[in-house]
Amino acid sequence: MSTVHAIYAIENTVNGQMYIGSAHNVRRRWTKHRVELRKGAHHSEHLQRAFAKYGEAAFDFSIIEYVDSKNSLLRREQIWLDFFKPAYNVAKVAGSPPAGLTFSAETRA
Repeated sequence: MSTVHAIYAIENTVNGQMYIGSAHNVRRRWTKHRVELRKGAHHSEHLQRAFAKYGEAAFDFSIIEYVDSKNSLLRREQIWLDFFKPAYNVAKVAGSPPAGLTFSAETRA
């Protein structure tokens, strides 16, 4: 899998709860999720706690939809967020920062 624009899910196979995301490069994004989860540093506390409780083997990473244009990713992600209402997503609006996340003045500029 090279650069693939897609909507993806991280699903807890024990309880069926999931996280929905979109990425310009799914392989790179999944690697980042795994690294953060293994370090205990994922932005979704709920997903992080479930990962610690159930272990890595309880989570499946899968593609929900391939998207032709990266410009369509957020629109398509929002459709899937509205459809699944995933428990592990902190932000319920595609592309918005997670609740409580703040940026420095330098980053905002």
